[in-house]
Amino acid sequence: ANIENILTFPEKFKDCQIHKLELNYRSIPQILQVANAIIKDSPSAFAKNLQPVKEGGLQPNLVAFSSQKEEAWFVADRIQSLLDQGLEPRQIAVLFRAASHSQNLEMELNRRGIGYEMRGGLKFFARAHVKDVLAFIKILGNRRDEVAWLRILQMYEGIGPVTAHQIYQRILAVDKLEDLPENRFILADKAGQSWSRIMAILEKLINQPDKNAGDLINIVIDDYADYLTEHYADYRQRRDDLEQLILFANDYQSLELFLNEISLQENFSLSADKNKNDQVVILSTVHQAKGLEWEAVFVINLTDQSFPHPLCVSEAEQAEEKRLFYVAVTRAASYLYLCYPLASFKYDGQRSYQPSPFISQLDLSLFRPNDLARSTLYHGEDDVQYVLEGDSRGSGFLPDLGDW
Repeated sequence: ANIENILTFPEKFKDCQIHKLELNYRSIPQILQVANAIIKDSPSAFAKNLQPVKEGGLQPNLVAFSSQKEEAWFVADRIQSLLDQGLEPRQIAVLFRAASHSQNLEMELNRRGIGYEMRGGLKFFARAHVKDVLAFIKILGNRRDEVAWLRILQMYEGIGPVTAHQIYQRILAVDKLEDLPENRFILADKAGQSWSRIMAILEKLINQPDKNAGDLINIVIDDYADYLTEHYADYRQRRDDLEQLILFANDYQSLELFLNEISLQENFSLSADKNKNDQVVILSTVHQAKGLEWEAVFVINLTDQSFPHPLCVSEAEQAEEKRLFYVAVTRAASYLYLCYPLASFKYDGQRSYQPSPFISQLDLSLFRPNDLARSTLYHGEDDVQYVLEGDSRGSGFLPDLGDW
């Protein structure tokens, strides 16, 4: 579809009639005020001003956070509050520009036992590249992990299912994982070369002194990055997922604790999928949300490096990204939360963000005077407490218009 066909229609057919469908039956007036502000200055042949049918309601929330993890904790906490108030899970959605933005929230929902359905992509631990990298780490914890070994072996050229099972039987005959690199199994040329490549990675993992899970994953990725580039057109997005996996792993003080958490996360997702019903929260890319609606919508990761997408640089692409933001906002019927972190932690260091330009162009009066902006996460040994402090519009994490 080419939008120019619509925009230029009145020029080609001079006598056509234009009927604007401006009555909105979905959203409360306060949400529509934000939607109208988004498209107010957009260059379009068909300007419109949405009019609400519903009455009453609360202003949307605009909330900033110190990190993506804090954002995830807050969103999961608010989802739990809405559920406790009687909202059905299927009436709640979390929207994001790219599937890689969901990882922190998925972890937090799993920890709380809140079921969710992923749209526009697979759940984080169900993604092939995440499984590939984790397979290497799992055999460090259990050298007899057949599923992990077969996954690793069949990634490499010259090793099919039959050869992989044969190699696995030989692996079982070796007493210790540390002895494997010294064993020269007699394999065909390509299989032999692949086995040598696998053993080179394993040797680095075994010799890593502190066994920090994040460092171990980084070692695997050094080799696996070539595989990503060769096999996937979207290798950049998949690399983003693996960066998130490193950050997740860095939170654990030992390899054992990390592997235990991975097992819990995978088991929860598997159990949720087996017992899948309609009582789950929706996690979705904005593209997949077109035409749909929910009572409560959270739009997350609204930073200048995420939404608009950093690869969308032309004027036309920026305009399309803005329309996509408009789509996200207008999915909400009663509750709308626009969220953004001020920093994230990548494998190569911390990165600071500004709010998305789509947010910075909006008047703060459209949002609730924000008692959520000044927030602190306290991490205890067994729990996390979220502390909110007073009315802080224009202070704390939430900048005023001058800062923008």
